[in-house]
Amino acid sequence: MFRGANAINLDAKGRLAVPARYRDRLLESCGGQLVATIALEERCLWIYPLHEWEVVEEQLRKAPNMNPAVKRLQRLLIGNANDLELDSNGRFVIPPLLREHAGLDKKVMLVGQINNSSSGVKKPGRLPPVPIWTNRRNPANCRNNCIR
Repeated sequence: MFRGANAINLDAKGRLAVPARYRDRLLESCGGQLVATIALEERCLWIYPLHEWEVVEEQLRKAPNMNPAVKRLQRLLIGNANDLELDSNGRFVIPPLLREHAGLDKKVMLVGQINNSSSGVKKPGRLPPVPIWTNRRNPANCRNNCIR
């Protein structure tokens, strides 16, 4: 599980180095395969291990797409989702459109989240999405609006 807040610098290519204490766990649990998407109500990003993202996609696929709220979720979350992969140095590139959406510049915060969901159910052994904020923003303002 990701815990705490980590001040991290993005490099000129938009790469973010995952803190060393999380790298091995990410490599073990998802082979360094991640998915980034926009947060729904805040200007931050959510980063999911790939297997967790697949759970989100499946839930959205099963949801009644005639419901306008569901269509909005599908459009925003899936439409803005980008595959990421940890490189040999434990970094991943945040795509330019996502950096722009979140207002990310050189200084960002990587903030671990408790494995909360819209239903409030915690599923053991699963890694939560990790939101990213700029240092200018208050992480406490980004709510746990994760869908699981």
